[in-house]
Amino acid sequence: MKIRPKSKKIPAVFGLLILLVILFTGVFLINRFRSLNSSASSVISPQKIKITNIGSNFFAVSWITQNPSTGLVQFGENASLEELKKDIRDQNNSKSEKYQTHYILVDNLKAETKYFFKIISEGASFDNSQKPFEVTTGPTKIPTDNDIAQGRILTAEKQPATGVIVYLSIANAVTQSAITDSMGNWMIPLSLTRNLDLMTFSNYDRSAQVEEIFVQADSQTASVSLTTINDNPVPDILLGQNYNLLNQMPQISNTPAPLFQNPEEGSPSFGGFQQENASLSITSPAENEQINNSQPEFIGTAPKDQQLDIKIESEGEMSSNTVADQTGKWQWSPPSNLSPGPHTITVSYTDSGGFIRKVSRSFTVLAQGSSDLPSFTATPSGKLITPTTTPTSSLKITVSPSPSLAPTIPYRTSLPSTESGIYRSGTTLPTILFLGLGLIIILIGAALILF
Repeated sequence: MKIRPKSKKIPAVFGLLILLVILFTGVFLINRFRSLNSSASSVISPQKIKITNIGSNFFAVSWITQNPSTGLVQFGENASLEELKKDIRDQNNSKSEKYQTHYILVDNLKAETKYFFKIISEGASFDNSQKPFEVTTGPTKIPTDNDIAQGRILTAEKQPATGVIVYLSIANAVTQSAITDSMGNWMIPLSLTRNLDLMTFSNYDRSAQVEEIFVQADSQTASVSLTTINDNPVPDILLGQNYNLLNQMPQISNTPAPLFQNPEEGSPSFGGFQQENASLSITSPAENEQINNSQPEFIGTAPKDQQLDIKIESEGEMSSNTVADQTGKWQWSPPSNLSPGPHTITVSYTDSGGFIRKVSRSFTVLAQGSSDLPSFTATPSGKLITPTTTPTSSLKITVSPSPSLAPTIPYRTSLPSTESGIYRSGTTLPTILFLGLGLIIILIGAALILF
């Protein structure tokens, strides 16, 4: 009779102990993984999201993040969200820079159309309670004037505050916003402000309407209460301060005139950052410049591919036209000699809304041999050297921890909740691996105990 060797068994208590140690280790590792993901998500999660400047073919989205991060808006007319928009400061850059304040103008849209969008922060997607944010554009309207509000934001040390978002609210109207340029300047075309239903422009009082301005920087805010008589320009605003200017007379500040005097519904400019559809300007010659050439070359910027009408006025009158190139630059020289003396050049075009956009520049042609100034000749080769121009107007928002004056935010420009902005890493592999490992551990532990 063959005697089978007695099998050895691990004591049940010892096996159970091993199982518990393995289970606790697995739980710890899973929680650790989730904690790291949560920490990474919180520093790039969009906070204080605002939807502003809603018009017939554009709207603006702004937010802040705890750490500098890249920011994009992914949008479309349906849930597929096939288009992307970069930060307004990155329009001419090949890549997106990292900021704590984020400002994106979503333009070239259809009138009276619902759009969906998500925010992409540092490559992660954030939505509104597990569904895209929604914005509906208004009907096409043409403003009757070009009323603007403008000013300058400074740090506590009275240095220009760059990249600060400025929000301006008036009662029963869509909140407007802009972002400051390198000099701290901002500009908002108030004439584009619509009523909450978006059907018409706000019929606000051009001199007595109460306005609330809220400024949001990386970590500081400011607020101002004032009336429209004091908003062009608004006295300099220091970050960390709250102002009440409701009873003050208009003041004169150092804020330069805005670069964009005639904002249009089709291609708005909010702040000092130039959009893809460039503003009309003459960059050369300078105002009242003396030119030692009877056929000078004129250089400037305009919306790309836009045909421009040119008129030179002096004792006689000369008319011509030219077309801006794909980069929004134009150049032109008169076909015949200009007589010595003062002249004025006017460049104009009619925009899509029917407004005539024009800019003028005075200059003097010197008589031949009367000056040692160098002669500036035309460049038929078409090579264009354009002086770099710094926009002088832009807008930013600063939210103070406990502002005494809070802007009036209409329902269409309310702050969407970001509590549900869940960070999505793009893979569930770690969770599946840990779950599978846990099941295997449980089976091994049970086998050790039973057998």
